[in-house]
Amino acid sequence: MNRLNSQSVNRSDYDLLLTQAGNWLPLLACGEGAELFFFTLDLDRKLRYLSESAWSIGRIRSDQWMHQSLQSFLTDHSWNASMANPDSDLEPGKVHRMKIEVWDFERSRVKLETWRKLILWQDEPIGIVGMARRFHDPIPSESVNGTIDPLKIRRQLETLTDREIQVVELVVQGELNKSIAKKLDIAMRTVEARRSKAMAKLGCLRLSDLIRFWILAKETPQSLVES
Repeated sequence: MNRLNSQSVNRSDYDLLLTQAGNWLPLLACGEGAELFFFTLDLDRKLRYLSESAWSIGRIRSDQWMHQSLQSFLTDHSWNASMANPDSDLEPGKVHRMKIEVWDFERSRVKLETWRKLILWQDEPIGIVGMARRFHDPIPSESVNGTIDPLKIRRQLETLTDREIQVVELVVQGELNKSIAKKLDIAMRTVEARRSKAMAKLGCLRLSDLIRFWILAKETPQSLVES
């Protein structure tokens, strides 16, 4: 987005721009650290807009999904049964919250929590506007309390690939995605994908969860795990 020219925009213009929140909300789904993405669907559930962070959040590629029906990317998860009714049946003016599971570009399952609202034009439904974020199964209570079963830690760590571990170790050390990409000589998008996938496998919702889990994992004696 171009920087506004202060000489050509007066204070009243600024006030008007800042009250039009819809113009700026997509910025929340751009850039490093975004945790949600925006989308629009027509009444046939074909994707008409997808913000760039869909890739880092769910490894969803716009060039693969654009103008394709969402139905073709839904898995057989029971959550998706709620998509049986047409979107035109959604209650106008109400934000509908739901969970779905989709296939990403590698045909891996990705759980999403979505918020959708019917778009009306001259009182007629024309499509859906929505936002989504990755849904993670709740972190086990023992993780919240700070005591984790050592065997469970080992099993979770074993689900990570060597490349995912490589990224996670640098993340925990405080490295930014950009510097990790430079150190490992890979694309930043690849770093984001590996980081996102590792956090999902470990059940970590936030960076603080990942750091805490990693510390507890390192403090777990190998002999205790193998006993």
